[in-house]
Amino acid sequence: EQSLVMAHKDTSIIDVFEHLFLLVYIFDLSLWFIAQGLVCLRNNWVRIDCFFVALGIATTWIIQPITSALGIDAQDATGEFRLLMVLRMLRLLRLARAVRLLYKFKQLWILVQGLMASMGTMAYVLLLVSVILYVFGCIGIEVITNGGIAEEDEDARRIVRQSFRSLPVTMLTLIQFTAMDSVASIYVPLIERRPLLAIYFIFLVLVVAVVLMNLVTAVIVEAALEETNQLQKAGHEEEKQRRAELILQLQEVCSDLDVDGSGFVSRDEILRASAADPDTKEHTAFLQLRELLQAVDLDDVLAKLDMHSGDDVEISSLCDGLYKMIMFEIPVQLLRVERDCSRMRDRVDEIDAKLDLIYDILLRERQADPHIHRSTRG
Repeated sequence: EQSLVMAHKDTSIIDVFEHLFLLVYIFDLSLWFIAQGLVCLRNNWVRIDCFFVALGIATTWIIQPITSALGIDAQDATGEFRLLMVLRMLRLLRLARAVRLLYKFKQLWILVQGLMASMGTMAYVLLLVSVILYVFGCIGIEVITNGGIAEEDEDARRIVRQSFRSLPVTMLTLIQFTAMDSVASIYVPLIERRPLLAIYFIFLVLVVAVVLMNLVTAVIVEAALEETNQLQKAGHEEEKQRRAELILQLQEVCSDLDVDGSGFVSRDEILRASAADPDTKEHTAFLQLRELLQAVDLDDVLAKLDMHSGDDVEISSLCDGLYKMIMFEIPVQLLRVERDCSRMRDRVDEIDAKLDLIYDILLRERQADPHIHRSTRG
């Protein structure tokens, strides 16, 4: 828009898009209030949206129509509001909320959140820097402007007249010392004529450029790190909630597949669920199971569950295996090995229990018949 204005070209199409975008933003903001009421104002993003919408309404639907009705050039009449209109471009920060869900843009979201969290810190920094520059500005007026150094030669008079002629100009000059922006041309000629001014400029550089700026950097970094930690904690909480919801979903799906209520899911039950009517909960559970497993068809489901042999699977074991497959991306082959090992362990425990029973029986028989001299335990 600014390029078209400077080139004296028609900006009608830009104005049309501005009205459309403003309507979209008003609709989006209205949905927040309709869904949550005034409670949504606790969200900082909603507050920012309110500010931008109010700013857009004031500049687009109030100021420009009034200037047009009075026959005044809108570009000239609203020139003093150009800075406010440029601030509307900060609405692009809202895009970070949409891309934060994508893994590749998480770093961008962290940067934006760190910037937003540092706003309060930067406000206090601005206040502190203003106070410090005011103090050093007053001192500079006394020791430089009113110190008579301007009467010694033309170079000193030029520096004083250009950089220390009043308190606002002096504070503006001292801002250069915060970033050490070409300040040697200011303090070197003055110190050469008044060596005691070195004390003033040394303290100014140490306090403003070294201590204050490094302290501000440390505080902002700490605020950004704290915001990052908060985001990580929120991410962990969301992950816990997602896992809990997944467990409940798995239990519900397995319970719907267990038609006979035996606590086991058999191959026949999965086959019947896949062939059931689409309106039944068994078929719905089968579709959900296929979606969770990311399986293509029935054979793929049976293969991933390793149920081609016809063995029944306990619901708790099935839910645990599905949970590991989905959340931790554990290969189904590894889960099969784990299940086989569990079965072997159960079988060994069963055999050991039977051997203990046989041993007890033989021991009792030996005690009953003392003529038995053979060992009863192989």
